[in-house]
Amino acid sequence: MPVLKSPKALKGVCSIQIPIFGGYVMLALDKGQFDQIMDYLKIENAERPSDDHFDKCLGFCTEYENKDGSQCVIVAVNDWRLDTLVHELSHAAFMICDHKGVETDKGKRETFAYLIDYLFAEFYPPTTQRWQAEEDKRQAAEKKAKRQNAAKDKKNDSAR
Repeated sequence: MPVLKSPKALKGVCSIQIPIFGGYVMLALDKGQFDQIMDYLKIENAERPSDDHFDKCLGFCTEYENKDGSQCVIVAVNDWRLDTLVHELSHAAFMICDHKGVETDKGKRETFAYLIDYLFAEFYPPTTQRWQAEEDKRQAAEKKAKRQNAAKDKKNDSAR
């Protein structure tokens, strides 16, 4: 995997550098974004989920280690739900803590709590903006189809 300099070069992919810990977290909101991330990272022999698996799972989280030892965590959310985003970000936070040797057992969870708080605050806005844009497109297409059907019905009625 190449040394990551600016994952922000990935069009439409939300990517953040992990404060204090180093490395990156990247968010894929569809298979195209996930494939774009994987191509960018140039990970040889990386196992990619099949289209079927990607479509059936609600989300997943995976990690890769850079040549310089830094970490790259990829979070994928497929069902467009905030509870899935939080669930997958929790996996990401555990991966980050584990990578740096931060313990998360009883009495040692504050780092995890702050980290999940930070990750959610960073990824919530772009996620909801993307989802709202997609919902707006869906509703516009639905309205257009209704108008077209109404026009067809009107034409058929006048032909009778």
